[in-house]
Amino acid sequence: MARAIERAKSEPWLVASDANAIQEFVLASSRPIAMQGASALIEETDRALCADPATVFAGGGRALQVVSGAERQQRAESLVANFRHATGGGVLSVALAPYDATQPEQSLAWLRQRLTIAKDMAPAPDFGLAGPGDRQCTDCGVRRAEHPSPRPDAGEDRICSRCLKSVRAGQKDRRRDEGWTIDEVAEQSKIAVVSADGNNLGAFFAGLPSLVAQAVGSELVTKIFERAHGDAAPGNPHVAPITGGDDIRVFLRPSDLLGYVQKLGSAVERHARAEAGRRDLPLPDDAMGRLGKLSIGIGAVVADHHLPAYRLIEFAHLLEQSAKRKSRTTAGSTFDFAILTSGDELLQGRPTRSAGDRRPYLVSQLAAETERASALLRVPRSQWSILDDGLPGSGASGDEAELANLLRYQVSRNEDWQRWYTSCGVEWRNPGEVVRGRPDRGTMALASLVLMARGSAA
Repeated sequence: MARAIERAKSEPWLVASDANAIQEFVLASSRPIAMQGASALIEETDRALCADPATVFAGGGRALQVVSGAERQQRAESLVANFRHATGGGVLSVALAPYDATQPEQSLAWLRQRLTIAKDMAPAPDFGLAGPGDRQCTDCGVRRAEHPSPRPDAGEDRICSRCLKSVRAGQKDRRRDEGWTIDEVAEQSKIAVVSADGNNLGAFFAGLPSLVAQAVGSELVTKIFERAHGDAAPGNPHVAPITGGDDIRVFLRPSDLLGYVQKLGSAVERHARAEAGRRDLPLPDDAMGRLGKLSIGIGAVVADHHLPAYRLIEFAHLLEQSAKRKSRTTAGSTFDFAILTSGDELLQGRPTRSAGDRRPYLVSQLAAETERASALLRVPRSQWSILDDGLPGSGASGDEAELANLLRYQVSRNEDWQRWYTSCGVEWRNPGEVVRGRPDRGTMALASLVLMARGSAA
C-alpha cells in the first residue's frame, strides 16, 4: 500500500469500485453452472486488480486503489470498461476522492459517500435486449440469443453471449465443488439452498481509520468466511455458485442442512475470535473488538429441485435478511428457514410468521431447538394438525375453544405429549399453559429437518 501511495507522488487520489447489483448479475442465468461462472468472472477481475501495484485491496467485486490526480479519470474509465468486457456487460460503480494522509478517516468517509451515490446512479447493464423479432436466450430469458446452447440436451436452444461466457467460466471453475450438479445433490427431489452474509459488517469497515486497516480488514473477513465454509462443507455434495468475500450461496442435500448451518455459524465466530486475538495486526483496539464479535446471518429454503435455481436463491436471500434483522438486537450468528411445498410460495415474498413462531434462531441455540423439535417427533404427526389452525393467537378462523380443548384432551391422554411439555419446562396439567406453550410452526418445521437428517443417516 505504501508503494501505491508512493507511485501516486504528490497528489494521491483514492479510487473505489464496487460491482453493481452483484447478486442480480450472478443470478441472471437460470443455470447454476452459469451462476458459478458469473461469480468466477468477478473473481478473475479481483485477481487482476490484486496484481496491480496501485491496489490497496480487491475482493468480492470491490476494490480500493491509490493513483495520481492526473491518472484518476483514466483509471476510473478503464476499470468500468475492463469489468464490462470481462463479465459480458456487468456494471461497475466507481468513485474518486482526494487522499489526505493527515486525515485518512475523513478521506475514506468522503469516498464511501461518493461510492454510495455512484451506485445509486449506475447505468443499466450493457447487453443486447431481445427485440420483437429476436429469439430470447433460453437461459436468462432476457438477452438476444446469439449462440447454440452448450447443454448436451439443448436441441435448438440458443443463448446470449453473456450466458455463454458465464457457462464456460463455470465449466472451468467446477473444481471448486468437485463437479456436482443440482440433480446429483438433490435428495428425493428436494434441494436445500443457503444464502449467508456477514452480520453488521458495515459498522466494522466504517470503523477502520486508514488504508492499511481497510486492506487488512478486507483480507481478514474474506479469510474468515472462506475457512468457515470449508469447515462446514468438507466432502458433502454441494454446488456453490457464490463463495467470495462474506457472501455464500450454496445448494445442499436437505439432510446436510442443519449440520452445515451449525458448523458455518460456529466456524465464522471461532475464526473471527482467533483473528481478533492476534497481536500482529495493524488494527485499532475497537476494530479488533468488533472483529471478535463477527457473526453471520443465514437463510435457507428446502424445496423441489426442479424449481428455478435463481428463484430459490432469491427466496433464501429473503430469509437471510430476516435472520440478519435479528442480529441487530441479539449478538451471534442467526438462522431463518422455510420448507416450501409448492412453487407458488416463491412468488409470495418473505414468508409471514404466525404469533409465537420461534424463528429466526440463534445458531448457538440451534442444538437446543433441534432437541426440542426431535422430542416432538415422538408425538403422532396426526395430532399436529390442530397446532397450525384455529388455536388462540394463531390468526386462523375456527372454533378456538373447541380446538384448545381437543389439544388439552390429547395431552392428558398421551405420555409423549406430556414428556414433550415437561422437557420444555411447561406444566402440561395447567390447561392455559398447554395452549400457550404448544409447539410453534418453527419447531414443527425444524422437526421436519431433523427427519430429513435422520433419513440420510438411516
